[in-house]
Amino acid sequence: MTTSPIKSARIFAVFALACVLTYSECALARGGGGGGGGGGTALPTKGICGFILTLSYPFVYLYGNDPGPGWGIDALGTIDFGTSTISLNITLMDPAPFPPTQYPLTFTTTFTTSAGPIPNSSTITFNFPGSASVFAFNLIPVNGGKTILMQGISPTGGQDGSATGTCQM
Repeated sequence: MTTSPIKSARIFAVFALACVLTYSECALARGGGGGGGGGGTALPTKGICGFILTLSYPFVYLYGNDPGPGWGIDALGTIDFGTSTISLNITLMDPAPFPPTQYPLTFTTTFTTSAGPIPNSSTITFNFPGSASVFAFNLIPVNGGKTILMQGISPTGGQDGSATGTCQM
C-alpha cells in the first residue's frame, strides 16, 4: 500500500503542529515565551544592568543639509533598579560647520516605571535634567531576566529617530 503525496503532507503538517503546540505549552509553563514575547519575567526590583544603544535617524534627509546640533550617535549607560536611576553617556554629533564635531552628554536621573505597550513589558520614563524634555524606554526582560531588550520612545510624540539596544545584568 502506498501513501499519496497529499496524505503524506497532511500527516507531516499534523505532526509539526503537535510538536509546536507541545513546545509552546512547555515554554509557557516555564514562563519562557508566548503571550507578548516578554518571557513572563518581570523587571528586576534590584540590581544594575549595563546597556549600549544604537541611535538611528532614517528620516534625517527631511532636515535638509544641516539637521542642526546634537544628533545622538550611540549611548552607553546603566539602569539601577534598586534606586530607580538611569545613567547615560550619549555621543552627540554636530554635523555643521564642517568638519563634524563629536561631544559627550552625560547625566544621571531618576525614572518611574509603568506598564508597557505589550504584555510582559514595562516602560521607564525620565526627564532630561534641567529640562522639561521627557524620554522613555520600553523594556522586556528575557533570558530569565538577565537580558533586557530596550526600545527608546518619545512619550510626547515628535520622535525623529529611534534607539534600540540591550541591557545585561
